[in-house]
Amino acid sequence: MGKRIVAIMGSMDNDIDMVSYVKNLMREKDLSLTDVAKMSGVTKQAIYDSLTRPNTNYCAIKRILQAVGRDIEIIRKDGKEVEFDQNALQKALDQEQPRLGKLKNILASIGYELAVIEDDE
Repeated sequence: MGKRIVAIMGSMDNDIDMVSYVKNLMREKDLSLTDVAKMSGVTKQAIYDSLTRPNTNYCAIKRILQAVGRDIEIIRKDGKEVEFDQNALQKALDQEQPRLGKLKNILASIGYELAVIEDDE
């Protein structure tokens, strides 16, 4: 089973707002805040806060996406292989808890972007 990109945050031609994407995905899957909170192991209030704050936390959105069967990966805009240790970066992101907008801008400045992925079935 492979993975496929279902949305990209950061490219000029296919830019998405990650919070809007998550809200739409929850609607499509008929999931409430309570459902997602249970699935992700956090409180309903934490989910609500993540989906209503401007420029929310990257790790919070990643946790929500993982709970509903998606994930976020960092990809190169040119489609080539990523040239750094993604596990080491994820560890740093977990520790630093950057805001989504700031992370998007940093990645864009070096030719990378955030992609929402799902497993192929």
